[in-house]
Amino acid sequence: MPGPTKPPPRGASGVLGAAPLLYLTHPETGQLLRRRWQAMVEEGPDAGRVADLTSWTALVGAAPAAALVLTDDAVSRYHAELDLFAEGLRVRDLDSTNGTFVEGATPIEQAFLAHDDVFRVGETTVRVLARDEPVPEPPLEERGEATLGTMVVVSPVGRRLFARLMRVAGVRSTVLLVGPAGTGKATLAQGLHAESRRKNGPFIATDLRNPEPFAGSMEAARGGTWLLEHVEALPRARQAELLAVLERLPVGGRDVRVVATSTRPLAPPLPIDPKLAAHLSVVVLEVPTLAACPEDIVPLAQRFAQTMAPPLPLGPRTNTLLARHDWPGHLAGLERALRRLHNPTPQDDGPFMRSLRTAFLEDLMAAHRGHVTQASEALGLPATALFATLHHHQVDIDDL
Repeated sequence: MPGPTKPPPRGASGVLGAAPLLYLTHPETGQLLRRRWQAMVEEGPDAGRVADLTSWTALVGAAPAAALVLTDDAVSRYHAELDLFAEGLRVRDLDSTNGTFVEGATPIEQAFLAHDDVFRVGETTVRVLARDEPVPEPPLEERGEATLGTMVVVSPVGRRLFARLMRVAGVRSTVLLVGPAGTGKATLAQGLHAESRRKNGPFIATDLRNPEPFAGSMEAARGGTWLLEHVEALPRARQAELLAVLERLPVGGRDVRVVATSTRPLAPPLPIDPKLAAHLSVVVLEVPTLAACPEDIVPLAQRFAQTMAPPLPLGPRTNTLLARHDWPGHLAGLERALRRLHNPTPQDDGPFMRSLRTAFLEDLMAAHRGHVTQASEALGLPATALFATLHHHQVDIDDL
């Protein structure tokens, strides 16, 4: 018999919110896709009935307000609820009379379903189906500049990455940033947060190499972004714990956007649980090294230099050396080099940094027409310290 009459758990309608934008990337081609969900009755009195799930949360039951209306006498008015994610659906029992079942005879409180999985309510079996369609990506202009947070790029590779990040910033889909250490994945995650509707919410970073509890970090990130760093280093013993937290992510006004980083794709031979990999590998974006887009080196250096206090002036000699370097440390190495320039002291830490300091000092003194006092004030250094550095690097201000 149907359960007692009671109000819908989420208001007068069987759905919550506007039609969701659920993005993911094709696992082989990397094509950006939009996913739409359907619930199809496979067995029971309403066999063959199909409901398009067009909102973040949809009700299943006998009530006319449900997204999937069933005539099964063993189904409660508001029997179960479906929460939509790009990687799957979460089915939750709504304290129904006869329970909700997934893969067994024991009723569940909630379970996470992937494409083509089934659940049972009363005498009705429902299969959930995903339909994916390509998301058109506008052609890039031949030249141009793109910014995201503190980062700027001009290369086609970089501009394509930034365009995709901007496209997915406004949706809830989990983003996995894959790239070698030092390529700026955490900085890109902060930029993604700043461009999202969660920008006024918290940005919580969790280093998965540390043994801190996951649930506390997730709660702290409500209404904002939760960054999971170094997924590739997560011990196998803790993967089930993280998976359980991800399968219980909140929906509604204080949901959580997950962004993850890894130096490698979450696929064999990496020992990552397949279900956890599926939750994290939703929108997968590759972050290139500076060697792959050398034309971005100088714009990035200029942007980083301007964020320092005081701003670091970079001249033509310095920019030439920066652009020619292979940057084995990638973006992090570029930032470290600029910070060393910010406090040019008479020290040696390798031939490249010595050449870079010399070029920087020559540019600095040329810009100030040889006036050491003016140049030292621009850097926030005592004039005596700058004199010593100029002497150590054999910069002749009379030749500039």
